Amino acid sequence: MSEGVTLEQAREALASRKGAVVRDEFQVASKGDLPTVAAFFKNEYLPWAKAHKRTWDDDEARFRCHIAPAFGDHRLDEVTRGEVERWQSALLDGHAPATVNRVFTLLRFLFNKAIAWGHLKASPCKGVKQLRENNERVRFLTEEELGRLLEAAGQTRNPWLRPLITVAVNTGLRRGELFNLRWADVDLERRILTLQETKDGTTARVPFNDEVLFTLTALPRVAGNPYVFPGNTASGRLDNVGTSWQTALREAGITDFRFHDLRHTFASHLVMAGVDMNTVRELMRHKTLNMTLRYSHLAPEHRQAALAKIGGMFARATGENGAAGGHRGDNAKTAVAPSA
Repeated sequence: MSEGVTLEQAREALASRKGAVVRDEFQVASKGDLPTVAAFFKNEYLPWAKAHKRTWDDDEARFRCHIAPAFGDHRLDEVTRGEVERWQSALLDGHAPATVNRVFTLLRFLFNKAIAWGHLKASPCKGVKQLRENNERVRFLTEEELGRLLEAAGQTRNPWLRPLITVAVNTGLRRGELFNLRWADVDLERRILTLQETKDGTTARVPFNDEVLFTLTALPRVAGNPYVFPGNTASGRLDNVGTSWQTALREAGITDFRFHDLRHTFASHLVMAGVDMNTVRELMRHKTLNMTLRYSHLAPEHRQAALAKIGGMFARATGENGAAGGHRGDNAKTAVAPSA
């Protein structure tokens, strides 16, 4: 600071600059210059996300579907904590807590960036808690429900919905993995799907069956579009099936069911068909067996088979033929009828 200039004079000089004010020695944009939430996302956040985040397109889809309708036209400083909490509660109508939490995390991150980049000093998301998630929830389709859903999906205006459901139920792929799937990643001869961007950022190779082979073979390819499930633009991917999905569920009479539950349907029917847990773990690409054991209750016959083995050992040890002899037989001989 040059000689003879006081701190107060320096503050006044900064404050006189057009489009800025100084608050507690922290320079932020004046209210008149603050962008709307939508403008901030488009002009500042999205270019940064494209350069730094592999999943920037997920942010774009979440913002467009869930954040923009509620806050897009609000100036950054006009969003209040009360509005955020009411919006969070409203999203629960039709969305799982985990989905709401992912969208809220994006909103909170947006405002944190607005603070870091000098637009704001406080976030309306501060103090807003995430929702409790029930990660043990297992909702899957019965065969009859699956038939109804596929029929209803084929009647919607979205030509990709029924193929999406078919591939999901037969491979266990997540929605993002399905949307990111490119024709270059499909090996029809060896029946292998190569996932370039999995949940944990690794590459995975997923086998598929006849149903998936027939479905993929019949799918039309859009010229110039590399994606198996293309979006509206010539080179873009499908990123949202919310409207057609809800329509299909409604027409099929299916409630309390999310798109991610198609993955649960895949695992549940494998277990009920007698596939061992470690194989299910491999097909689901779970890191640990504990993640797969949530489906173990669907295989009671395995427990009965285990009990039958210990029963057979007992019969051999006692020299009796099953429960009709041995321990039960001895009890029958010595039992005394209870008095009346």
